[in-house]
Amino acid sequence: MLILTELTSSKTKSGTIIYARGGSREVRSRAIDDFLKYYNRDFTIQEQRTIGNIWYDVQTGKKKITGRKPIAETGTFVNKDIKTLNPGRKKMVDTTFAPDVRKDEPTIVHEMIHAKKFMQGIPGKRHNERKIDFEVIGRLSRSGLKDHMQHGHGYYYHPKGNRALAELQISNQEKQKIASKGVLHDRNLLTGSINKSITGKTAVSRAETLFRQSFLNKRKL
Repeated sequence: MLILTELTSSKTKSGTIIYARGGSREVRSRAIDDFLKYYNRDFTIQEQRTIGNIWYDVQTGKKKITGRKPIAETGTFVNKDIKTLNPGRKKMVDTTFAPDVRKDEPTIVHEMIHAKKFMQGIPGKRHNERKIDFEVIGRLSRSGLKDHMQHGHGYYYHPKGNRALAELQISNQEKQKIASKGVLHDRNLLTGSINKSITGKTAVSRAETLFRQSFLNKRKL
C-alpha cells in the first residue's frame, strides 16, 4: 500500500509532479530540487506532459554505483497506485540516480530522453544510446556541456561510442581530448553555436537528421 507520508513531491513547470521516496525528507527535497533545475530547463512543457508524473527512487548512503552497475536507471512500472500517482495513465516513469550524479545535467537529460521514449510506447530495445547521447549535447546548458567534457562520461568517451577512436593506439588522455573536440563539433552541428541549446521537437528532429554526420559516426579522426 502506498504511504503518502513517506513521499516528498514537487511540481514541474508544466504542472506534472515528481514523487521522491527514500532517505530523509531533507535528502528527498534536495534531490528533487537538483533534478528540476535541469528538467525544467532542458525539456519543454509538452515533453514533460508526455512523460507525466515521475517516481524518483532516492538512493541512500554514500556508496557510489561502480563496476557494471549503471550510474542511473529509468524505466516504467504498473501497479494499483498508478491511478493515484499518475491519473489517466496506464504506467509511470521510475528513475534513480547514484548519489554522485544527482546534480549531473548530462545524466539527467539522458535518462529523461529515455523516459519520454518509454511513455511514447517505444521499448528499451529500440532506444539508440549513442543517438540519445547526441541529442543530449544539443539540449545541455553551456555549463552542462563543459561538465560533460571535464568528466569524460557518456558514449563520446566510451569504446562503443566511436569505433575509430577506440581503435587508435594512443593514450586515454589523448583519446579524451579527441572526444571533447567531438562534443564541441556536435554541439555546433546541432545548434550552430556552443552557447545555444535546443529542446522539444527541434532537438529530436535534428538529432535524428544529423546523427550520421556526428562525431560518433566518424571513421576518420
